[in-house]
Amino acid sequence: MLIDQKNTIIGTFISRNIIKVFKPSGRIDSESCYKLRCQMMEIVQTNPDILILNMENISFVDSYGLGLLVAILRIMDSYGGKLELAKINPEIAMLLEITKTDILFEIHDRIQIEGV
Repeated sequence: MLIDQKNTIIGTFISRNIIKVFKPSGRIDSESCYKLRCQMMEIVQTNPDILILNMENISFVDSYGLGLLVAILRIMDSYGGKLELAKINPEIAMLLEITKTDILFEIHDRIQIEGV
């Protein structure tokens, strides 16, 4: 929303191609899922076009964590956005491959955002 010096609304601002990067650390498991879900939902509610989950500091993902990733993916999809994963370690890559969830996500070795 654009407001002039007299606090009069003079227009609205609509942005496109908003990319948010979220970098959690530690484990994504049954103990951390609730807090992590709350943090990610705060980001999702800003309606980014793309949410990139930088997983370079994630050491472990269990079935609860995998469920959380799929849930956030579906929520982003319902908003018309995308959830992408970046910098995942080999063990997590193997988990995604074994569970065949790797086909759901766009996975990147590095994060490169044009124009930033």
